[in-house]
Amino acid sequence: MYATQADIEARFGTNQVLLVADRDEDGNADAAVIAAALSAATGTIDSYVGQHYDLPLATVPEALKEACVVLAMHHLSGLPGAMTEELQAAKRETLAWLKDIGAGRASLGVDKPPLSHGAPTFTSKPNVWGRGKGGF
Repeated sequence: MYATQADIEARFGTNQVLLVADRDEDGNADAAVIAAALSAATGTIDSYVGQHYDLPLATVPEALKEACVVLAMHHLSGLPGAMTEELQAAKRETLAWLKDIGAGRASLGVDKPPLSHGAPTFTSKPNVWGRGKGGF
């Protein structure tokens, strides 16, 4: 995952996280609920980033962590009254940025190793025919 519960709390505040993630109403944010939201956000991010970057990334850029936090919080805020206009706008901006990464119009700002994705590679022996080679 690209972010943690602490990252969400740092960005949105503990009270806001508690409001959307205390599903059993015991006064504590439910770690499993937050982990599921972070996992969903990571999956969304990977679907865009994985088009141009080999996953998992060796380092996580701050912008990617922020994207994960915004998408996870949006996922958590699906409850009535919890979704703010600011969060909806942040999600739209985040998805637009991820689409640009997926299309190759934006970069994560990290080295981009060649994608491997298990693609076959081909090798051959050197040519035996040609000028000055004399054949077999």
